[in-house]
Amino acid sequence: MNLDKSVNKLIDRIEKLDSSNSNNKSDRINYWKGKKIISLEEWFHISRTNYLSNPDKHRIKEGLEYIPNSYCEMIFPLGVPDEIIENVNEWHRHYIELMDYMKNPDFGKRKCRDCLLSPNNEDSYFGIYKFIANALQITNSYGLEDKNNNVTSIYPCQVVNFYSCPYDKEEQSKTETVTRNDLFSLNQIAEIIGRALSKALNIKANRIIYKIDFLSGKVQEIDTFLHGDPYAKNLPGALPIEYKLNERMGEIENLSLIRMKDLDDVFTILTDKEKMNTVFQIGLDKKYLEHKDELIEFFMSIKGNVKREDLTTSTPLLYYVGKNNCSICSQPANIDCINCIDKDLWLCVDDWKAHETNHH
Repeated sequence: MNLDKSVNKLIDRIEKLDSSNSNNKSDRINYWKGKKIISLEEWFHISRTNYLSNPDKHRIKEGLEYIPNSYCEMIFPLGVPDEIIENVNEWHRHYIELMDYMKNPDFGKRKCRDCLLSPNNEDSYFGIYKFIANALQITNSYGLEDKNNNVTSIYPCQVVNFYSCPYDKEEQSKTETVTRNDLFSLNQIAEIIGRALSKALNIKANRIIYKIDFLSGKVQEIDTFLHGDPYAKNLPGALPIEYKLNERMGEIENLSLIRMKDLDDVFTILTDKEKMNTVFQIGLDKKYLEHKDELIEFFMSIKGNVKREDLTTSTPLLYYVGKNNCSICSQPANIDCINCIDKDLWLCVDDWKAHETNHH
């Protein structure tokens, strides 16, 4: 599928990641930046930074005289002394340059974490990465369908090696306009939108319900994220908190007008321009607000291809215990009048006082 002009324009505005492409290099070299290249096993034997139980045995300075020939992300798992941190930073920069020069597959896998098709993102932000990838209908550049006829999605990537990326081959079809750089930029777009959804979901006003007792002048605050969760029983807010009515109700915030209690609601937001705009106003990072309209248009441009089943989460987004609409204005409400229990009566921030005046 060719990315349309609006998508390409948005990608151009998103922060560019390193897109340098070096030619294949031979890894049959013995020295790098004046230091002898040795195996990772030998390097650990010299530096002893893998001695996690006794950092006093580390010999980092000795290790800096050599460079290992394979990649280890946590090569200094316990950190380094302050007095040599500049030397270590320079050494580590040279080490990464060598891994890039050698096109080390483990380092290539690490670099793929910031790609839209990375398996590492599969369970993040409601599965929005797969949601976008499938909606774009990106051509499968490495012919996965030919190997497995049961595979219909390019997500997640089956290669996961920056240096063997099928979207960075010169022999790609001229109709294939999604490049490796595009996938990195699209990943950033997915993360921006995922964070916005999560922030809007997690604002306190959307999590809390209030059980109000006008007769006793008390109100219970219940966090629906924590209430009833056995793993959260020792966390602050896991149990209902009781307040005097007059000292708490003035601090209650309005609920978001956009309800998010399950993946159906998330899908509705991602396919409805007005609802997405409301969520972005609440949850979008300030530095991206100027691109809000372009982000919305991006999703509107792919909404015809999106699938609800591509969204996923391991647990319910919100319990929404008894949460309902205000009996007066019909807006989302999180205040439950327990004195009207036979009516299952719910109130919003703007109308609870009027209910008290008229009925209690």
